[in-house]
Amino acid sequence: MGLLTAKEPAGLCLGYSKNNTNGQGVEKNIAKLIIDNAINMYRLFPDIGAEVFSLLGLLSEGVGADYIGDITSNIILKEIHEFTESITKDLKLPIQQYWLGDKVYRLPKHPNATEKRNFPILFIARDILTDLPKDADFEDIFEGFINENDTIRLEINDKISNIIKSDLKKAEKQSRINEILKENSDIVMQIIEHIKTIEGTAYDFQGDPRGYLVRERLLQFFDEIKTDIKITKNHDNLKIIEYIIKRFEKFIQHNNKLKRELLWKNEHEYKPETAWQQVFHTFINEILSICNIDVIPEKETGSGPVDFYFSNGSKLRVLAEFKLSTNKKLKDGLVKQLERYKECTDNVKAAYFICINVHKTKQSQVIFSELSKIKEKLNLNAKIIVIDGRIEQSASNL
Repeated sequence: MGLLTAKEPAGLCLGYSKNNTNGQGVEKNIAKLIIDNAINMYRLFPDIGAEVFSLLGLLSEGVGADYIGDITSNIILKEIHEFTESITKDLKLPIQQYWLGDKVYRLPKHPNATEKRNFPILFIARDILTDLPKDADFEDIFEGFINENDTIRLEINDKISNIIKSDLKKAEKQSRINEILKENSDIVMQIIEHIKTIEGTAYDFQGDPRGYLVRERLLQFFDEIKTDIKITKNHDNLKIIEYIIKRFEKFIQHNNKLKRELLWKNEHEYKPETAWQQVFHTFINEILSICNIDVIPEKETGSGPVDFYFSNGSKLRVLAEFKLSTNKKLKDGLVKQLERYKECTDNVKAAYFICINVHKTKQSQVIFSELSKIKEKLNLNAKIIVIDGRIEQSASNL
């Protein structure tokens, strides 16, 4: 029970949390559910062996990728410490001594550690990391099993298929499929054999389709523009923010190399909105380092989080909402979200609605015109900026 309820080790920084290094861990009721389900499966299928865990993750409500990651991290914690110690030695990083059980490891201190709560950074090999899957993965697995065995046991396949396609909540789907397996124990090993054929795929750090590494890779593009940007602390803060956003527009607009390497997966598929937001945040942070202006991504307001929040104490507050042109909530972002954020925030001096055009054919000027008409009709005072984020064709392709 102890290993099942243990939280993610501090300093590992995996999972869904954006604001801290503390994994949720598995709650006691979920840990008990896992154990109870395991006992029931062993009673029904005494020869199942360790493969029982392949089904437990699928058929136990509340056991998702984040929880499985926490459990796994604790099981292999000794190996994680050994790996981190090895990498730390190779990189010649400053170290402290940390105990795990009866063994001491020489590891780098985590930047969020304090005197009361001192913990190390823990490294994980890239080839065992993958993107967090969607909650419906268990449906994909059973659909794959059904398709693989379409010509046999048609009645059972139909039952499972109908459950998957129904509007039932995930917990109820899991429960009903579990009942089918209990009644048809001979297909359990077939399902496990199917699960074994599904190959795990490590995250593509080179292509970085989710844009996780955008921030660190972006810095190489700054050298050429830093000397060209002129800002002093004496400039008006509103003008500085306006200037930075305009420079970001110029930075993105005709920078084919940056877009190809960081923001587009290929000629036809762009990376998610979060990757573009990371570029914006990194850009403005790098430039604002010489000014006394803070920028906070996803700042919580009384009406939800605004994408970016510029501030200088209580004297200056500037909001920026950031959307890709293909976002289904593009117009709502301007009409509803940004206006509500302004109403819930004191001393807002300016508000920007930044749209990145990633449409294949739609021109940026057309999008700007459409948004401007809405702004004028509703008498909004947000500043609209539309930036062309599309990859320009090279001369050889024209």
